[in-house]
Amino acid sequence: MWLYYYYNVLKELVAIFDESNEAIDHTNEWPTRASYLIYTIFSNLVGWVELIDDLSSDSSHRTVESLLPRHENDKIPKSAGLVLGLCLKVLLPAQTINQSFRSYIYEIVMRSIRDLGTEGDHGRMRTVMIKSIVGCGPLGPDKAYGAVLVDFWHRTDDILKAELEDYEAALLEAYG
Repeated sequence: MWLYYYYNVLKELVAIFDESNEAIDHTNEWPTRASYLIYTIFSNLVGWVELIDDLSSDSSHRTVESLLPRHENDKIPKSAGLVLGLCLKVLLPAQTINQSFRSYIYEIVMRSIRDLGTEGDHGRMRTVMIKSIVGCGPLGPDKAYGAVLVDFWHRTDDILKAELEDYEAALLEAYG
């Protein structure tokens, strides 16, 4: 599935990310082309996850068979959720990208989890996304990355945190 290429594209964008030019206006939402492209990657992935809202109840893409962060060939929303986990693992530790932009992207992803709800197919997709983010997609937990996730969680808006108790529980279980 082509969604997994977002991970490779993001790695390249992070590698070339540079905001050191004096002409860059750091007050812009996307001060550089790379920041806009990074935003677009995450926005598109969230859009593919949200596709679950528009699918009929009998669509093969809607039902998540396994709650593990493992690929299911005919599940586009699940694949997008897995790629979100992989992409956050690339973006969040990237010290070359300013903290506020990384937090902005992180909160976009957190709001997408919140908006899924906790019941039925939405709840199953939410569980997969949480496991993917906490477990670095299908790669498995990483202690150094876990420390980064915990730091971003502590910086997250308290109102949003209150609606993501399941994410917090999974984060604390994995990384204390």
